[in-house]
Amino acid sequence: MKVTKKNCFNLLILSILLLLPFADSVYAVKRGKRDTETEGKEATPSCESEKINPENYDIRLHVGSLFIILVTSSFGAFLPVITKKNPKFKLPQTIYFVCKHFGTGVILATSFIHMIPSSFESLTNECLGEVWTEYSAWAGAIAMMAALFVFFIEYMSINKQQTLGVFILEVGLGLGSRIAETSFSEKSIKPWLMALVYGTTTPIGIAIGIIAHESYDPGTATAIIVQGVLDSVSAGILLYVALVELIAHDFIFDPNFRKKSNLTQTLGFVCLTLGAGAMAVIGRWA
Repeated sequence: MKVTKKNCFNLLILSILLLLPFADSVYAVKRGKRDTETEGKEATPSCESEKINPENYDIRLHVGSLFIILVTSSFGAFLPVITKKNPKFKLPQTIYFVCKHFGTGVILATSFIHMIPSSFESLTNECLGEVWTEYSAWAGAIAMMAALFVFFIEYMSINKQQTLGVFILEVGLGLGSRIAETSFSEKSIKPWLMALVYGTTTPIGIAIGIIAHESYDPGTATAIIVQGVLDSVSAGILLYVALVELIAHDFIFDPNFRKKSNLTQTLGFVCLTLGAGAMAVIGRWA
């Protein structure tokens, strides 16, 4: 499908339609608060302040973690790209194969184990008001809208589907191996830019958090809603990409995979399961 003004306009309309329910809910929250105050009903539990105590905030530890994450994430993203572009640093295909499918499992579990539970916990908080608490499926609904939005974007895209899927992934070496496998021209700088974006996004977020830690209060209703919505959107995107872009593409629709030996196919499934299992175990503490 060609990208035309008409197609872009249609996509914009679809996006607005998807976001209307959420916009309406925000208005309803404000209206519900006014109604509660005027009618004298029992007040909704207030959100407790959780403002960070400067005395307990170790800025050196956070700055140190910023640079550690910058180095490790950049290394994981750039290494497969470097080895793919430079024959001198060529790695065995088995390493790419293992990292690719292990990373897919990590992505899948990140959505199910880390993002979805966190979003439900935030958006069902009693201090947010009846609009959020009476409809307990807001987190799932927003995740579904995010997944559908990605689908519409891909449907309209003239590029290979995997390119967009890779661009929105956030999983270290698994991401790097996906970037390395995506088809680009020899002189294209896109894989380098995509690896750079991944390597710097989290450290930039940490830096913003360090700067704003004295004024930011994660216990306010606004902060809880923002956190819940972002977790829901992330969950929907990661879930769609993991199931549609990666698992279905690699295991079901790739004829080359089915031509591989039974041992290689089994290794792919084992790596997928190990990646998901590792993130599920980490979810016990994270």
